[in-house]
Amino acid sequence: MSGLFTNCSQRIQILFNEKIVSKYKYMINTFGFNTLIVLFCVYWSQGFKSLCSLAITFYYKDLFHLEPAETQYIRTFSFIAWFIKPIYGLISDNIPIAGYYRKSYLFIWGVIGILSMLSILLHNNLYLSIIAFVINEFSQAFCDVIADAIMVEKSRNDEAGSSALQTFSWTVLAIGGFLGSIFGGLLLETFSPRTIIALSAICPFLIIVSAYHLEENSNERKDFYTQVQTLLEIFKKPQIIKPLLFILVLSGVTPRFSELFTYYMTDVLKFSTTFMGSLQVAAYISVIIGSWVYHIFLKNLEYRSIIGIGQIVMMLINFFDLGLVTELYKRLSLPAWTFVLFGDILGGVVSFTFKSMPLLVMNAKICPVGIEGTFYALFTSVTNLSYSISGFFGGFLVKAFDIKTGNYELFWLLVCIQIFSQLIPLVFLKLLPKIGMEQQEEVVDVELLDDDLENDEEKTHKL
Repeated sequence: MSGLFTNCSQRIQILFNEKIVSKYKYMINTFGFNTLIVLFCVYWSQGFKSLCSLAITFYYKDLFHLEPAETQYIRTFSFIAWFIKPIYGLISDNIPIAGYYRKSYLFIWGVIGILSMLSILLHNNLYLSIIAFVINEFSQAFCDVIADAIMVEKSRNDEAGSSALQTFSWTVLAIGGFLGSIFGGLLLETFSPRTIIALSAICPFLIIVSAYHLEENSNERKDFYTQVQTLLEIFKKPQIIKPLLFILVLSGVTPRFSELFTYYMTDVLKFSTTFMGSLQVAAYISVIIGSWVYHIFLKNLEYRSIIGIGQIVMMLINFFDLGLVTELYKRLSLPAWTFVLFGDILGGVVSFTFKSMPLLVMNAKICPVGIEGTFYALFTSVTNLSYSISGFFGGFLVKAFDIKTGNYELFWLLVCIQIFSQLIPLVFLKLLPKIGMEQQEEVVDVELLDDDLENDEEKTHKL
């Protein structure tokens, strides 16, 4: 028996060395150790900020006694920083500070992020708190753009290894979010929401660490005017604008009730903060599972088919939420947590596999050559805007139906609206390209656009 155990242990060690260690040795040799440190710090901080996600909701709920709709409005407004990511790209590409285009911005925004989180300890003012959270989101969003740009630039060193670099970044973000969610729920059992929010200052501190390790040389930068003109020019291309419009519709027409569900699980279902923190873990597990499922089974299917199937499946999964708020679980003699857990896990996996992954792949296919970083920032900005529209829409419905703490009678009706609104994006599937390879032929070449701009300037000069 011991010999069998030893044999299995040796095989696992060999497999680990061949698949994992060799992979990261290759990445270090190709992209540089410092590059991996920078990406690790930035993406880990983005994932680990889930440490205070639940704490912020309880901070508004317990300290300021806000109703679900008010909390949802405020938290959705806090994400305004993620709508304008292309602007950060233009600033960091063209306006150096102390001779650096990226290192200085990472350091400055890291310091600002730390101060904004620690400031929560100094006051009990609602408006100052909102300002602090908004500033922290600006810190995260700006640094995210810089990290994305670094990843795109380094990927050019070895296009075959670019997928490994993206996988590394996603994995780091997922593990950081996984651990942050678990610790966030556990710590809320002992510490106040304010204390946990202050502890989350470790995230912007990692941004400062990334600035220290970033190796930056003075690179030739594109003319700011040319970059803006190029970005505006691609909006004239239907193969660019149509998918972006679909992304707005995909999430924007479906109301989101995340804060209301948190209130409901606390007030009615009496779930512990540890359990609710573990629910957020499902979102990060779904990133890992979803990426593998898509890569193995779905990568050769049409975007329209994948997303269409995903919408229908998501609609069916949301019936778990309806069963939860109508107390169907009692009639089935099941605990409430079964509906919540299975709904969250299945919903997270399906959403990432059938919606996020195909859209990310499509973005890579239609991305114009030459402004990959800026266009990726634009793509994620539209995605974040769509998500926020969904949040404002949900907050409006919660307010309109007068659902508040102690009054959840019409909650089931909101869930029904959420379920059937997911059929609306199916009407707009034709805005998407049928499949990546077909769209790849239509990709906009920025060099051609630059030539067009130069020709226009020559014509203007002659006139």
